[in-house]
Amino acid sequence: MRSYDEILAIAASRKGSVEAVLKDIPVPLGADALAAIPDTRWLAQMARGILQAGISWKVVDTKWPGIEAAFHGFDIGFVTFQPEDWFYDLCADTRVIRSPPKLRAIL
Repeated sequence: MRSYDEILAIAASRKGSVEAVLKDIPVPLGADALAAIPDTRWLAQMARGILQAGISWKVVDTKWPGIEAAFHGFDIGFVTFQPEDWFYDLCADTRVIRSPPKLRAIL
C-alpha cells in the first residue's frame, strides 16, 4: 500500500502542485464548531442520508421542505415522544418519502 506522501506526490504531479491538490480537500470542522451544530440539524442530515439511499437525490431535495414540516423541523424532543399512531400517519403523509423502513430508521 502506498503512503500518503506517495499518493500526494502522484496527485501533485497530475494537478501541477501540492497546493492545487490540497485546495480541493475540505477542511473538517473543529470540535467546538461541531458541538455548536443543533441536534435538529444532525437528525435532519441523518434523515436526508437515509431517505436518499436508493432513490434520486433530486426527489428528496424537491420534497425536503415538506419532509422538514412533517418531522416538525426534526425537533428531537417532539419526534422522540410521539405515539405509534404518529408513525402510521407519517407513512401516509404525501409530504415525505413513504417508505416505512426508512421512516422507522429516522425515528
